Amino acid sequence: MLFGTAALLAERLFRDAIAPLTLCIALCLLLFAAMVCLSRLIRGEAVKRALAAAAALTYPIFLVHHWLIDRLVMGFDLASMPRRGVLTMFAVFTALTIALSIALMRAEKRVMSAAHNAWTALRDPRALTAE
Repeated sequence: MLFGTAALLAERLFRDAIAPLTLCIALCLLLFAAMVCLSRLIRGEAVKRALAAAAALTYPIFLVHHWLIDRLVMGFDLASMPRRGVLTMFAVFTALTIALSIALMRAEKRVMSAAHNAWTALRDPRALTAE
Protein backbone atom coordinates (compact mmCIF):
# COMPACT_ATOMS: atom_id res chain seq x y z
CA MET A 1 0.00 0.00 0.00
CA LEU A 2 2.81 2.37 0.93
CA PHE A 3 4.69 1.60 -2.27
CA GLY A 4 1.56 2.13 -4.37
CA THR A 5 1.05 5.53 -2.77
CA ALA A 6 4.68 6.43 -3.42
CA ALA A 7 4.31 5.35 -7.05
CA LEU A 8 1.22 7.50 -7.52
CA LEU A 9 2.95 10.48 -5.90
CA ALA A 10 6.01 10.08 -8.12
CA GLU A 11 3.78 9.79 -11.17
CA ARG A 12 2.06 13.08 -10.26
CA LEU A 13 5.36 14.87 -9.62
CA PHE A 14 7.25 13.70 -12.71
CA ARG A 15 4.41 13.23 -15.22
CA ASP A 16 5.53 16.05 -17.53
CA ALA A 17 9.29 15.61 -17.12
CA ILE A 18 9.66 11.89 -17.84
CA ALA A 19 8.07 9.70 -20.49
CA PRO A 20 5.34 7.51 -18.94
CA LEU A 21 6.95 4.20 -19.92
CA THR A 22 10.32 5.28 -18.52
CA LEU A 23 8.64 6.40 -15.31
CA CYS A 24 6.77 3.11 -15.04
CA ILE A 25 9.94 1.06 -15.52
CA ALA A 26 11.86 3.17 -13.00
CA LEU A 27 9.07 2.87 -10.42
CA CYS A 28 8.83 -0.90 -10.92
CA LEU A 29 12.58 -1.25 -10.40
CA LEU A 30 12.45 0.91 -7.27
CA LEU A 31 9.53 -1.05 -5.86
CA PHE A 32 11.27 -4.35 -6.60
CA ALA A 33 14.44 -3.12 -4.87
CA ALA A 34 12.39 -1.99 -1.87
CA MET A 35 10.68 -5.39 -1.64
CA VAL A 36 14.05 -7.17 -1.80
CA CYS A 37 15.38 -4.98 1.02
CA LEU A 38 12.26 -5.55 3.11
CA SER A 39 12.36 -9.30 2.53
CA ARG A 40 15.83 -9.47 4.03
CA LEU A 41 14.46 -8.02 7.25
CA ILE A 42 11.98 -10.89 7.68
CA ARG A 43 13.54 -13.45 9.98
CA GLY A 44 10.63 -15.42 11.44
CA GLU A 45 9.67 -18.67 9.75
CA ALA A 46 6.01 -18.17 10.67
CA VAL A 47 5.97 -14.82 8.88
CA LYS A 48 7.68 -16.34 5.84
CA ARG A 49 5.13 -19.18 5.72
CA ALA A 50 2.24 -16.71 6.02
CA LEU A 51 3.65 -14.56 3.22
CA ALA A 52 4.22 -17.63 1.03
CA ALA A 53 0.62 -18.75 1.60
CA ALA A 54 -0.65 -15.28 0.72
CA ALA A 55 1.53 -15.21 -2.39
CA ALA A 56 0.18 -18.61 -3.46
CA LEU A 57 -3.35 -17.16 -3.36
CA THR A 58 -2.65 -14.34 -5.82
CA TYR A 59 -3.47 -16.29 -8.99
CA PRO A 60 -6.65 -17.93 -7.62
CA ILE A 61 -7.76 -14.49 -6.39
CA PHE A 62 -7.13 -13.11 -9.87
CA LEU A 63 -9.26 -15.90 -11.33
CA VAL A 64 -12.29 -15.47 -9.06
CA HIS A 65 -12.52 -11.79 -8.18
CA HIS A 66 -14.24 -10.44 -11.32
CA TRP A 67 -16.70 -13.33 -11.37
CA LEU A 68 -17.56 -12.66 -7.73
CA ILE A 69 -17.89 -8.88 -8.20
CA ASP A 70 -20.33 -9.42 -11.06
CA ARG A 71 -22.54 -11.62 -8.88
CA LEU A 72 -22.35 -9.48 -5.73
CA VAL A 73 -23.25 -6.14 -7.30
CA MET A 74 -25.86 -7.49 -9.70
CA GLY A 75 -28.77 -6.43 -7.47
CA PHE A 76 -27.24 -3.29 -5.97
CA ASP A 77 -26.89 0.31 -7.10
CA LEU A 78 -23.52 1.16 -5.60
CA ALA A 79 -23.81 4.85 -6.53
CA SER A 80 -26.84 5.30 -4.27
CA MET A 81 -25.56 3.03 -1.51
CA PRO A 82 -24.32 4.66 1.72
CA ARG A 83 -20.60 4.54 2.39
CA ARG A 84 -21.08 2.08 5.24
CA GLY A 85 -22.91 -0.32 2.91
CA VAL A 86 -20.12 -0.14 0.33
CA LEU A 87 -17.51 -0.81 3.01
CA THR A 88 -19.56 -3.75 4.29
CA MET A 89 -19.84 -5.14 0.76
CA PHE A 90 -16.08 -4.73 0.34
CA ALA A 91 -15.43 -6.71 3.54
CA VAL A 92 -17.85 -9.45 2.44
CA PHE A 93 -16.32 -9.47 -1.04
CA THR A 94 -12.79 -9.79 0.38
CA ALA A 95 -13.75 -12.66 2.70
CA LEU A 96 -15.61 -14.50 -0.06
CA THR A 97 -12.78 -13.98 -2.53
CA ILE A 98 -10.26 -15.48 -0.12
CA ALA A 99 -12.56 -18.40 0.70
CA LEU A 100 -13.28 -19.13 -2.97
CA SER A 101 -9.58 -18.85 -3.82
CA ILE A 102 -8.65 -21.37 -1.14
CA ALA A 103 -11.40 -23.72 -2.39
CA LEU A 104 -10.11 -23.30 -5.95
CA MET A 105 -6.56 -24.15 -4.88
CA ARG A 106 -7.75 -27.28 -3.06
CA ALA A 107 -9.84 -28.39 -6.04
CA GLU A 108 -6.89 -27.81 -8.36
CA LYS A 109 -4.64 -29.95 -6.15
CA ARG A 110 -7.17 -32.80 -6.16
CA VAL A 111 -7.61 -32.64 -9.93
CA MET A 112 -3.86 -32.51 -10.54
CA SER A 113 -3.26 -35.41 -8.14
CA ALA A 114 -5.92 -37.52 -9.87
CA ALA A 115 -4.49 -36.63 -13.28
CA HIS A 116 -0.99 -37.54 -12.11
CA ASN A 117 -2.20 -40.89 -10.77
CA ALA A 118 -4.08 -41.62 -14.00
CA TRP A 119 -1.02 -40.72 -16.06
CA THR A 120 1.19 -42.89 -13.86
CA ALA A 121 -1.24 -45.80 -14.22
CA LEU A 122 -1.22 -45.44 -17.99
CA ARG A 123 2.55 -45.42 -18.17
CA ASP A 124 3.20 -48.14 -15.58
CA PRO A 125 0.22 -49.88 -13.91
CA ARG A 126 2.54 -51.47 -11.32
CA ALA A 127 3.61 -48.04 -9.99
CA LEU A 128 0.29 -47.42 -8.24
CA THR A 129 0.24 -50.79 -6.49
CA ALA A 130 3.81 -50.35 -5.25
CA GLU A 131 2.82 -47.31 -3.16
